[in-house]
Amino acid sequence: MAEYRHILVPVDGSASSLKAVEQAIELAGLCDAEINFIHVANLNGVMGSYPAFVSPRSNFSGSILEDVVEIGRKILDQALDMVPQSIKAKGHCVNGNPASAILQEAEVLNVDLIIVGSRGLGVLRGTLVGSVSRSLLGNATCPVLVVKAEEQK
Repeated sequence: MAEYRHILVPVDGSASSLKAVEQAIELAGLCDAEINFIHVANLNGVMGSYPAFVSPRSNFSGSILEDVVEIGRKILDQALDMVPQSIKAKGHCVNGNPASAILQEAEVLNVDLIIVGSRGLGVLRGTLVGSVSRSLLGNATCPVLVVKAEEQK
């Protein structure tokens, strides 16, 4: 088996991202790896209906920005709470395009593996299904494991 020391797991609170957290915990336990969770607040996606000349920051009050960050922290806390104390884990909350931000964080953290859910809770859910995972598969410089949650009936 390959040796993974640094695993990156994007989380958005979806069933698929929680399944990715579970997979990362299992693999980290086997490899004695560190897990880094990342939540990307895609404020640009929220602004998609506004004209291009409108800056996202000019339309979001401090309260809304704080709310978005708070939601991201809660999602990260949920993932971190799942990790046993025997496994080292950290959380990172960033703003930007999800795929680009994840790839950038992967480079900065020098990760050996990205574990991502196959479907998230993106702004255009259903229209661009799997676009983040596809982008990671095509552009990451390390292996990417895409995890699919069991379908709910």
